[in-house]
Amino acid sequence: RTAILAKQGSITFAGDVMKKVFGFLIVAVMTRLVSPGIYGLFVIATSLVLLIQTLAGLGLPKAIDFFVPQYLNDDDYASARGVMYTVGAIVLVTSTLVAGVLVVFRWQVAELFGEPALAFALLLLAVTLPMLAAYNILLASFNAIKRLTYRVYMRDFVRPTVRLLVTAGLLLSGFGLIGIVTGYVVGLLAAVIVGTLLLWRNAPELLRGSVSAVKRRLLVSYAAPLAVAGIIYVILGQIDYFVIGLLG
Repeated sequence: RTAILAKQGSITFAGDVMKKVFGFLIVAVMTRLVSPGIYGLFVIATSLVLLIQTLAGLGLPKAIDFFVPQYLNDDDYASARGVMYTVGAIVLVTSTLVAGVLVVFRWQVAELFGEPALAFALLLLAVTLPMLAAYNILLASFNAIKRLTYRVYMRDFVRPTVRLLVTAGLLLSGFGLIGIVTGYVVGLLAAVIVGTLLLWRNAPELLRGSVSAVKRRLLVSYAAPLAVAGIIYVILGQIDYFVIGLLG
């Protein structure tokens, strides 16, 4: 058990280092190749999307972390799959609906921040809301089955690498805001695709087989306090961007 903990810890540490390095490179590329105004607009848009996704997700991916390992320990794979499918269905539906609401009211949000171009950025980024839902479900699934290596592949290698390459290529080709947003979207999509393939291939017990119904109220009652905590965390982490965007 000690060896497993050490291995998983070292993998997580390597992933964190990799993520920070790629994050620095992405910021360096964007700030070098676009104007401060475009970069600031992108930061505000992604901060809003992150906050909205936290609300739309209802904290339910955290329920996978808690309930799935318990069912797997009891060899109750049908109930584990029930949690996966229930959470996936709820979160993907709510995220898609919220994405539609964001598209409809994007001009009002842009007017609130006094940035008309923000409406265009939100229109492009609305597609990421269901993608972020799938992304968070995959991360929670890897946590539940204690396969942190796959989480590192998906979150710390595939997503930032693809995002960096696409963003740099588009910015060098003359695309400004569209290049930054496209890089963000494509990187996230690549991570979701790779994560899905890894889960399908290495944890078929979570996806294939009979499904037992689970109580939605049980999942929501567990996840709701975590959703509130997540919203507070996002607000505290992004509050400076929101204040600058509103008052700048």
